Amino acid sequence: MSKLTNKEHKIAQWLFGLVGVFNHYEFFTDKLWRNVPGFKDKDEAEVKCAFMHYWFHNTFHYNTLPVNSSWFAELDEKDYNEYIKEYEPVIEAYKKWIEEQR
Repeated sequence: MSKLTNKEHKIAQWLFGLVGVFNHYEFFTDKLWRNVPGFKDKDEAEVKCAFMHYWFHNTFHYNTLPVNSSWFAELDEKDYNEYIKEYEPVIEAYKKWIEEQR
């Protein structure tokens, strides 16, 4: 049986970590992100996808975002920054919520 490379291990760890965050953290299970102004009626999959692109960017340093009917595309930094700016309020609310859990 072959072992994962370091990069494969890091990606797998990151993906499995998302399951824990999205399915155990009240910010997502109780949809507390809907309390952020402008996000009450936002599509849940789009919000979670934005978090995934944000965390993917911070972990692996790639500029990714959804494009048209695809949930994942690699584009330039300008496109990434423009995309993620829309979700900054909810990302900041999550960071604040995490701090309050300590």
